Amino acid sequence: MGSDSTSTAVLNVPDECQSSPAHVFPPLAQAAALEFQATLQLLVERARFLTAASSVAIALQEGELFVYGAASGDSAPEAGAEVDVSKEPVHQCIEERKPARAQAGATETLSVLAVPVIRDEMVAGFFELRGHCEFEDCHVEAVTRLAEMVSTAIDHRNAAIEAESRIFEQLSAVSPAVPSLWHAPASSPQESSEQKNSPVVSSPAEVHKCGSCGFPVSYGRKLCVDCEQKIDVAHPPAEILTTPAHESWISAHGYTIASLLVTALTVAIVYWLRR
Repeated sequence: MGSDSTSTAVLNVPDECQSSPAHVFPPLAQAAALEFQATLQLLVERARFLTAASSVAIALQEGELFVYGAASGDSAPEAGAEVDVSKEPVHQCIEERKPARAQAGATETLSVLAVPVIRDEMVAGFFELRGHCEFEDCHVEAVTRLAEMVSTAIDHRNAAIEAESRIFEQLSAVSPAVPSLWHAPASSPQESSEQKNSPVVSSPAEVHKCGSCGFPVSYGRKLCVDCEQKIDVAHPPAEILTTPAHESWISAHGYTIASLLVTALTVAIVYWLRR
């Protein structure tokens, strides 16, 4: 028995859901587990409020055992602890699949109420309430409705886990496609095979042109046939003999000279005004 007023147990998430890529879709199983845990804690607090019980706990079946999933109260059991199902009225509740009560006596200082959580006509868990007062039929009915909400919460959690498992299986089965370049058109397999089988023809490294008219000529020739037949073929074009005109020194340094003259004139005026 624990002294904490409230306690919760961390629910396990299947390994296939934990290994799913988080950047592809949200972790449904983890979110569902957190919501389910919060729901259990709210139902525990609600049952304690409706029945004025000293402590309330919810136990759920995990394999062949029953484990406390959420609890509230000063004398509430620790969440995550295994339930001793041999004690009454828990044993009677599980065996008969109906609420069972035990009054305070020599062995028990508190009254105990156990209400089962039924799923597929089987006991999937139960509420365990302890209080100083005797639990009445109205308390049993109120907790029974809360037990139905626990069953609904389990359905929602299992559906989220199953959905994430299916998504992960589909993503694992699909092979990643190689993205194509935006500027390269998609080629068919036939075109790709033709490109592989076709010989590679290298383009000439340099294109020779006629020195007179610029017409492309074969390697080793300087002039084309037409230019060779002309009389003035020996005279190269005027553009070849022309040389770029050299810029004069004054044109090249005119801006600098003007700047110096302006500066000198400014200094002379300032000096003349101060006299």
